[in-house]
Amino acid sequence: VTLKESGVSLSRFLYSLGIRHAGKHSCELLATQYKTVDSFFLSLQNATLLDSLIEIKGVGPVLVDSLKDFSQQPDLVKAAQELAQIIHIHPIIAPSSSIEDISTKPWNGWT
Repeated sequence: VTLKESGVSLSRFLYSLGIRHAGKHSCELLATQYKTVDSFFLSLQNATLLDSLIEIKGVGPVLVDSLKDFSQQPDLVKAAQELAQIIHIHPIIAPSSSIEDISTKPWNGWT
C-alpha cells in the first residue's frame, strides 16, 4: 500500500508543509478548524480568516503570522496544492451527536 493509496491525515499533511511555528499540536488544532485541505487553502487567500484563528485556544499570533508568511509565497502554496492532488488527505469528520432522536423509535410516546 502506497502513501498515495492510503493517504494521510489533514494534521499530518499540514505538519509536512514545514510552516514555521506549526508543530504537531498546532497542526492538529488547525486540522480540527479547517476540516478539509480545500478549506485550508481557501483560508490562505483571506487574511481575515487567518486572523480569526487567534480565537482558537493554542493558536497565537506567531503561528498566524507564519501562516500569512507561507500564504505570501506562491511557489510554496502551489507546491503544497500539487502535493495535495497527488496524495489522499483524510478530512476531519465531525463526531456524530451522542444524543439520539428518539421520536422515530418504536417506544416513542410510551411512559
